[in-house]
Amino acid sequence: MIGFLVITHGGFGSALIESAELILGKQQRYKSIGITLGDSVDELKEQIALSAKELEQGQGVVVFTDVLGGSTSSSAALALRDHDCSCVTGINLPMLLEAFMGQDADTTEELTEKCIQVGKDGIVDLKKYLSEA
Repeated sequence: MIGFLVITHGGFGSALIESAELILGKQQRYKSIGITLGDSVDELKEQIALSAKELEQGQGVVVFTDVLGGSTSSSAALALRDHDCSCVTGINLPMLLEAFMGQDADTTEELTEKCIQVGKDGIVDLKKYLSEA
């Protein structure tokens, strides 16, 4: 089973996981890390590396961060250089739902691609979408 690490600013990641569990029920093999103002980037990197190691049980780990180029993604990139993890930025709820539903995928790469596509597909102009239906 693939593990998931969600790294976000504040409690965003925990809220996403709580929302996903509201829809899908209790999930396994995940961890959320939320950073706040004044947190040490070095401590964050250490926490990311330890969490990835803890979640890795042979099937891989997919790491989700909230902002490309932000402290969450840059810290993940530095902390995971020596880990075999997929890392996706711009997490949203459809991506996390896809991840949890596909936790038994053959590879993290396959699941990562599905999550990215689902995340993109869920972003639409609702008014335009409904007028074209």
